[in-house]
Amino acid sequence: MSLFKYGKQKLSSLELFTKLSKKYNTCEVCGNQHIGNGEGTLDFDSSSVRAYYKRTCKCGWEEELYFEKVE
Repeated sequence: MSLFKYGKQKLSSLELFTKLSKKYNTCEVCGNQHIGNGEGTLDFDSSSVRAYYKRTCKCGWEEELYFEKVE
């Protein structure tokens, strides 16, 4: 199982995805909580050396983050 650095923590890809999804569920600009159907997107990939998380909203807000694999 791969672990990724998140602050001072080491998290599995599932734990990392869960934390990020809770943190970035709501758009910081317009308050939208929906993805799909033109409302916004969510992309997560932990299959390489770095995990990638991107959340976008229809208003133009986006959050793009990378996390290094530690084990």
